[in-house]
Amino acid sequence: MADGRIVVSSLYTDDAQIDAVAAIYLQHFLIDANSKNRDQFLRDMLTSKYKEWPAATNFVTARTLLLLRGDVVTCAATIRLHRMSHSKFLEVILFATHKDHVKKGYGGLLSSILLWKAHSVGCKQILLRSSNSSTFFWCSQGYKAYPYSKTTKTDPIMCYYDNHCLAFPETVLMYREVGTAFPWVEISLERCKEDLQLDDLGTTVVPIGARARQGPAPDQVTASFLPLAGPLDAEVRQGCGLFDNEKLTAEQLMPPKVTTK
Repeated sequence: MADGRIVVSSLYTDDAQIDAVAAIYLQHFLIDANSKNRDQFLRDMLTSKYKEWPAATNFVTARTLLLLRGDVVTCAATIRLHRMSHSKFLEVILFATHKDHVKKGYGGLLSSILLWKAHSVGCKQILLRSSNSSTFFWCSQGYKAYPYSKTTKTDPIMCYYDNHCLAFPETVLMYREVGTAFPWVEISLERCKEDLQLDDLGTTVVPIGARARQGPAPDQVTASFLPLAGPLDAEVRQGCGLFDNEKLTAEQLMPPKVTTK
């Protein structure tokens, strides 16, 4: 890979990458005190294992996207696309940047990639669990604490979420509306701490059936992105939902309530 080039790729059955992603997630999340159960849970999730019950741990439609700099996994996100009778939403099961690569713009870049992909398949919302230390970051990406209803009976998304999605200790449920398409990826590339070009090796959020044994060839690029060429105008800056950290408003920074669920 040429210098200045970064790749988003799907995680396949590469044991070294599976171990690398599991280690990144464990840097940020409390998953299970029992190491044997924890390791099996992560492997099941990262290899899209089918499980009949409970529904929240059926990972057959889960996909993990990697942000690679050379052969190094800098950032990863494991996601599931959920279809309800009236809408679709994207669940981000886990999302984390390796601690050696924080503050470089990689997390914001992968977050924007998820926005772009969610929009491309018609998702109206993205829901995720933020760790204690990540709420500021997610606020800068346009996410807010989920507005819980007094009862889930009045909120069909939460009624579905409680039975089909995962929660981890010391995390908070956050969401953002996907809305109109904006050049999210190009904006995030422009904000990275170094000049980068992004190549997308055909990653998808749509269930793809039988799992391939090998990923795309290194030269198989289905989309390529460069940093935004010019400055953002006021309309795009307001509408894209990506905020400069130092310009977050008091309302955007209002700390969400962290729960044990």
